[in-house]
Amino acid sequence: MINLRNSYFFFFIIFIYFFSLNYFQSYHQHWTSLADQDPVIIYNSLLIASGFDQEYRDHPAYSTFLVLGGVYKFLSLFFDNFNLEQVFKSENIDKNFQNLFYIARFLNTFYLFLSSYLIYRILQELNIKKIISVVSVLIFTFFLASYEVLYLLRSEILSILLFLFSIYYFLKAINSSKAFYIILTGIFFCFSMLAKIQIIFLYFILII
Repeated sequence: MINLRNSYFFFFIIFIYFFSLNYFQSYHQHWTSLADQDPVIIYNSLLIASGFDQEYRDHPAYSTFLVLGGVYKFLSLFFDNFNLEQVFKSENIDKNFQNLFYIARFLNTFYLFLSSYLIYRILQELNIKKIISVVSVLIFTFFLASYEVLYLLRSEILSILLFLFSIYYFLKAINSSKAFYIILTGIFFCFSMLAKIQIIFLYFILII
């Protein structure tokens, strides 16, 4: 029980760390400051939430738009300006897009936190010592690339998260011999490719 509580506390600290970094970095950032992908992801997710097809076709990114669009759709049940028509008819379009940006950035925090937690759970499924699992999570937490996916709206972090879910359920299938886990493995891997097709190269890890 003590070890379990320590694990919960450890990941609570990790979440607060990611959330604090994201909050203070994005607080004064305008949603158009990084014109490469940030507005593209927000707009296309808003299209999905409003019942339209995505317009961005350069690479799939469908899972990215689907998840964020689902969040926008859920929020639209309780608040205004979370669908395309309301946003463009509002008196302050810029402010509404800024709110959409903040939500997308918070979702990034959740993606990164879940990725760190899944790394820990995968290592536990492999019977790796707990101290090594914790150190591995810390390395991931302070890895330079982790800050990049935290501060930028991209499809990579969701693709990695779904890939980790796929690996986790694959290991569960091996350890428990339950077919249900194999189905989950395939579903998560499919959606990870729909987020970023290059994730398929990481699947060679399974050979190891």
